[in-house]
Amino acid sequence: MGPRERDEGLSFSRGLLRHISPAKVCVFTGPLSEFVLAHKLMQTHRGSIGRVRAGCSPPASTMRASHFLRYSLACFAFLTAFLSAKPKWEPVSPEDLSATESRDYPGMPAEYLFHRLTMDGDSHGAWCGHYLRIKVYNSQGAQKEGHLAVTTEKKDKVWGLGARLIKRDGTVTEFSEDQFSETDLLKSKDAKLRRQAIAIPDLEPGDIVEYAWFQEVASGDFNYQWWYAQSPLPTREFRFILAGIANDTQVLMFNVGKSERLQTPRGQELVARNLPPFIEEPLMPPTRDVRGWVAVANTSKWLTRWGQEEAWSVISSEWGEDFRLRTKPDSAAKELAQRLVAEATTEEEKLQRLYDYCRTKILNFNYFDNAELQAARKRLEKSSEPQSVKETFKRLSGYPYHVNEAFATLCRALGYDVRIQWNSSRLDTTNIRHVQGFYFLEYSLVAVKVGEGWRYYSPADYFVPSGLLAWQYQYAPGLFCDEKEFKFLNASISDAHKSEIARTAKLTLEEEGHLEGTVEEVYTGLCATALKKEWFTLTREERESAIRARIAARAPHAEISDVAWENVNGIALPLKYSYKVRIPDYAEVLGDRLVLAPAVFHRLQPPPLTAPTRQFYICLEHPYKETDRVDIKLPASLTLDAGAAPPAVGSAEEPIRATYRLGLRRKAHTLSLTREAVYGDFGGIAYPPEAYAMLKRRFEDIAQADQHPLILKPQEVAAPAP
Repeated sequence: MGPRERDEGLSFSRGLLRHISPAKVCVFTGPLSEFVLAHKLMQTHRGSIGRVRAGCSPPASTMRASHFLRYSLACFAFLTAFLSAKPKWEPVSPEDLSATESRDYPGMPAEYLFHRLTMDGDSHGAWCGHYLRIKVYNSQGAQKEGHLAVTTEKKDKVWGLGARLIKRDGTVTEFSEDQFSETDLLKSKDAKLRRQAIAIPDLEPGDIVEYAWFQEVASGDFNYQWWYAQSPLPTREFRFILAGIANDTQVLMFNVGKSERLQTPRGQELVARNLPPFIEEPLMPPTRDVRGWVAVANTSKWLTRWGQEEAWSVISSEWGEDFRLRTKPDSAAKELAQRLVAEATTEEEKLQRLYDYCRTKILNFNYFDNAELQAARKRLEKSSEPQSVKETFKRLSGYPYHVNEAFATLCRALGYDVRIQWNSSRLDTTNIRHVQGFYFLEYSLVAVKVGEGWRYYSPADYFVPSGLLAWQYQYAPGLFCDEKEFKFLNASISDAHKSEIARTAKLTLEEEGHLEGTVEEVYTGLCATALKKEWFTLTREERESAIRARIAARAPHAEISDVAWENVNGIALPLKYSYKVRIPDYAEVLGDRLVLAPAVFHRLQPPPLTAPTRQFYICLEHPYKETDRVDIKLPASLTLDAGAAPPAVGSAEEPIRATYRLGLRRKAHTLSLTREAVYGDFGGIAYPPEAYAMLKRRFEDIAQADQHPLILKPQEVAAPAP
């Protein structure tokens, strides 16, 4: 079926790679803030395939009753043995205790003396042990490093929680598991999250603080898991230990420079030393493309024997064949496709009708939920066979991959040449061009040949309109699965005009500088998609709060009322919301004059790039356009004194640019500003660090133009006629 839907491991039919096991992502985000299991768990709407829950392999619930009983007893024994475990603290050297600053990174507020992860398991289960030792150098480090929060799915076991404080004089205070607080977090139909946290009292510069705990890992999901190795602090030693796990399991490390691989009596060990602090930058590439991380994956001895090109050729051929066989249209699919396009006159219209049918009629488990769909999910999970396309059309429900399969089948029914591209995501990692890269191809895109080129579609992304891809797939590489040859292709980048934010404001300026009126904001394309995904599960009150928060971000003192919206739920576009606004003291009073910045939507927004230097690529999410029309009725006693429209920034041939038009309607005594800005046009969404200075200046120029002031002076009163 695909690389992320079956739980059948690696099998070799005709000597070829047949299936890749699914993965439940396990993420470590750093002890200063959160340790998270199942990172981005609540973002199932993003279009990822169903992994284990897709029902493409028999789960534990299908075992015979006697097997299930033995399994339950084994799990009970496993939990009894390990839930009572306590941290085993190691001695602290006098040199570390007396240190006053980082040896390799002086000036840092704190440092990881070591960060150790131990993955272990047996026939009854698997778990991961965490052990962190942090040296605090100044008050900033003491403030930040004295908090730990471990966030997991509530159904997963966490035990052996402990902390230890070693003062500069050698005094030791231990903190036990019962001193950790526990809080339930956000819930969804797929998960309930729990946070266990502790704050260390009296942590001071010179002290050392340690944290330790164990975390259950579901053994069926043990095929691909990962953690960050690099943190916002320098790390003197990061060590990953793989113990008690099958020989075909491999430890992979990325973005850490030189590392040492050891084979010890305990198992595999991977060690990286003197890791620099990871400093986040705005508009970064995917974090796992640039930050050090470690992964554990089930692999096969065959992969180590193949070269990279041979491995990818086999994978492409197998996945391509599997897709072709599964999406072969039968007579019912052909009849349905013909009926759907009966009145369509262009290729675009035909494909849009097939696309909209699949994303609206086939209910995607990642977006919809009711009692009937819950029952359908359970049937799918219990089934020993994957859901076929025919069953998808009959049940009209499924996981994202089922939706995309159905669309591909309908396209083939009309005679289109169709392929599947298993894609990386800019939410995860795009580093796939190595032998183990197939683990990170978790998202299916349907490639349809129209004319001489291939167009990408994913109706599994419910809110994304036909002709666009979700931003995280644009420009992200994937494996174009052809049975004859393999290709790495980057998914297409959309045009800026297909994703637009259009704002209209009709305002009145008072003599005291207050601004009041009505505003309407209209969103299309991926600009609308982002808000729909964020808001579609919210209550009316929560949705209004979200809109108010967006307005407050650019106008903190604005008074908002009469908030209304359209087309938040469903696929209808455009998404709109409107409101009344009053902004006290918007214009600055200078004697008998007012200083007015007419670009009201952007006046207080700083440029996104402010640092003097840059380490990583600069990446915009997707191309988009902003069009603002602001009408400001001036006070009768004031008129425009000086000022013209801000100068244009960039030319029409440049990917990032802005233009401004200013007008004064004298009879209506109304000032009008039209602002058009484009970001990422002509596919310009990624820039190397060498272009940082130019790009930084471009954003600064736009921000400066948005703050461009106009001067209003008192109207001259005509002298009475003699």
